[in-house]
Amino acid sequence: MFLCAHEIRMSLACGRGRVKTSLQGRLVLLQTVFLLVTSWILSVSLIFRGRLRIKLGKSCSATNVMAAFCRILQKYTVTLKNVKLNQSSSPAWTECMRYKFTKSRIPKEVFQVRPEDHEKYGGDPQQPHKLHLITRIRSGIARPYWEKKILQELGLNKKLHQRVHKNIPSINAKLKIIKHLIRVQPLKLPHGLPTEEEISDTYLNSKGELVIRRCLHPVEAKAIEA
Repeated sequence: MFLCAHEIRMSLACGRGRVKTSLQGRLVLLQTVFLLVTSWILSVSLIFRGRLRIKLGKSCSATNVMAAFCRILQKYTVTLKNVKLNQSSSPAWTECMRYKFTKSRIPKEVFQVRPEDHEKYGGDPQQPHKLHLITRIRSGIARPYWEKKILQELGLNKKLHQRVHKNIPSINAKLKIIKHLIRVQPLKLPHGLPTEEEISDTYLNSKGELVIRRCLHPVEAKAIEA
């Protein structure tokens, strides 16, 4: 009885905790338990009927009977496991694993320049804008470490926070890697580039325009005639 319980624990240990989320793993586990219980019942019935004496000869003690039963049971358990693994392309417990990021999963066609993009987004390749207005629109959770590092370098840690960066090759190379997480717009300068003295008097409105307060014309107060 001790050997039978030990075999049951060993056969169930391989599927404990790893195949809970897989339907195929549950079916394999149920079939294994069913086979173990059925074999145990049949072996007990054969012991009481005395039919195992043909194979064991004169020595038909309880220890020899259980040892023979465990060898047969182990043989059928290994056979069932091999058949189930050969039927599936991968083991059942690998379906719930998260694989390590080794390379970018974004196709290379996304990074190629397409002329129709200039017409769609209103860009001019002959006269490119000088400053980018970058907004993070998607979360960086569960993304590769290199994408999180770029988001931190560009100051895009918080969602929907806008940042202004130069339109230079070094910045554009980083933006291509995280282009699926951000929105890039040209920074509009209705009053031109601000000087060092005017930077403190600038603000960014909801239209993506950098407005200089000093250049705004005050509203003229009209005298009310009595």
